[in-house]
Amino acid sequence: MKLFILGATGGIGQHLLHIALERGHQVTAYVRSPQKIGFTHERLEVIKGDLFKADQVAHSMAGHEAVLSSFGPSTVRSSTLRREFGRSLAAAMRKGDVRRTEIVSSALLFRDLSFLARVLQATLFRQLVP
Repeated sequence: MKLFILGATGGIGQHLLHIALERGHQVTAYVRSPQKIGFTHERLEVIKGDLFKADQVAHSMAGHEAVLSSFGPSTVRSSTLRREFGRSLAAAMRKGDVRRTEIVSSALLFRDLSFLARVLQATLFRQLVP
């Protein structure tokens, strides 16, 4: 499978890269800082780009079968980055004609959660609590 990975330089993204390569997939890591990948592989292509430029992302993701995203701003302050990223990703997938995505997040692992997040953490996502 040809996978397009966003957020590949973070902790979760690095795991996704290694797992995908170990399982024999062709992988493109779309990153802001390519030097942070730290290794090369015959089935790995690293592309430098901006996640918030949908046309640029679409051009790079065209021809891939699925997108894996571990994008997550490294701030606990209120931010619109996730919303902006979601819009950009949806637009890029439409333009790049990619139909499948998997969003991987550790958001429910934070201690300071809203009431709804605490309810979800205690019920649907109870297995995620460290």
